[in-house]
Amino acid sequence: MSGSRLAVLLGAAAAVLIAASFPLSALAHQLTFGGVGQPLLMIPFAVVGALVASRQPRNPIGWLLLVIAVTATGGADAGFYSVRAYHLDHHGLPLSRLAVFLTQGWASMLVLLPLPILFFPDGKISRRWRWTLWAYIALMAVLVGHLVITDLGAFTEHSVRIDSSGELKQLGTSGNNAGFVVVVLLFLAISLSWVIRQVVLYRRSSGDRRQQLKWLLAGGSFAVFGFFIAITIGSGNHGVLATIGKVGFLGLVALPIAIGIGILRYRLYEIDRLISRTLSYALLTSLLVGVFAGLAFLGKSLKRLSQSSTFTPALVMM
Repeated sequence: MSGSRLAVLLGAAAAVLIAASFPLSALAHQLTFGGVGQPLLMIPFAVVGALVASRQPRNPIGWLLLVIAVTATGGADAGFYSVRAYHLDHHGLPLSRLAVFLTQGWASMLVLLPLPILFFPDGKISRRWRWTLWAYIALMAVLVGHLVITDLGAFTEHSVRIDSSGELKQLGTSGNNAGFVVVVLLFLAISLSWVIRQVVLYRRSSGDRRQQLKWLLAGGSFAVFGFFIAITIGSGNHGVLATIGKVGFLGLVALPIAIGIGILRYRLYEIDRLISRTLSYALLTSLLVGVFAGLAFLGKSLKRLSQSSTFTPALVMM
């Protein structure tokens, strides 16, 4: 099978899994923005991955994006099925234990997403950086192995207990916590070193390569900002702020889109105009939010004064 056909096949598989998320989430009573947010988030990963893999089959970035889209969406669908099987029906459904085992598919995004940053834009790395790749692969093998061993409880446990996302409740309650912390710290250190590498290459580059790296850094910055907003205020219960935080996860789509533009060189030189407009809109939005917050604070202050005992006689005397 040629690379382009395989890319189309994986893209089609991702599309089917994304489409299946809607009926499956409805069956699990989770047909909400938060419920189907992860499958929707995978649309740009699938589209960009299929385009890059079909046009540049030797570049691993396209295949990595496709694998992320397929496994992460498959994990979300498995989670919906598990919730229906054990939270709502309480007696399981056909292949429900396998579904519980597969719910950890979302971890593929965590494991694989730093790799496109390393390989950007042409899929090649120098010898001095290959040892970091092998160290990263070893660390991720340990992490994935731990998840697989833990999730085997879906087949071995007499009674399967899951949480609201369909994952085993005992996930993460066993094992060496200190060892897990070490793996996470090394994961962050290696990933950060790859980002620093691209920043250094950007400062030394010129022409098309500089524009490609500018797209990567801009998309990555926007994705990190959106993710930070999501994990800080998105987990709260403060109405508008919580909604804004949940929408922040959509900022992650900036990374695959920027990677696709950078690799395929589509409108490569429009990044400067985009950055300028983004900064202008950000400043305008911040100003409007500040004015709104100030008016709200002023309104509350005036209301308190009007209800105070010391302010009322003064109004009467006037």
